[in-house]
Amino acid sequence: MRSQASRSGVSPVIASIVLIAIAVVIAVALSGWAFGLSKSYMRADGVTILPSESSCSLSGGCRIVVSNQGDSPISVVRVLANSQDVSQYTLNPAPSGGYTIPAHTQATVVFGLTGISVSSTQQNIEVQIGLSNGNTVSTVVPVTS
Repeated sequence: MRSQASRSGVSPVIASIVLIAIAVVIAVALSGWAFGLSKSYMRADGVTILPSESSCSLSGGCRIVVSNQGDSPISVVRVLANSQDVSQYTLNPAPSGGYTIPAHTQATVVFGLTGISVSSTQQNIEVQIGLSNGNTVSTVVPVTS
């Protein structure tokens, strides 16, 4: 028989420290992955629609206020109303760069409802605005007569 003193191995204290260190490294890696994943699903780089300041009417069209709180300018590349493409829209104030909203500013996307199927009893219009970075911001705007 071998005696207890002749056995060699890792002491329980060292083994516990190694296990804790491995657990900490795994936790840090998982939290970094989860934070990076959640960051990609956040707002569209600081671009939002302000529904409280936006409006649509059957006679006057829609005025959708877009706020770019990001650090870089962003362009409006597509506008949809009730899932239908709006072919003609303007951006007010009209920037020199076409449909680009500068960083830390607001602009209003204005379009008519001609060609968009809206009934006289419809209560809301769903508006989606496609951005040059590939993101889309959307809101539901109440319709007034």
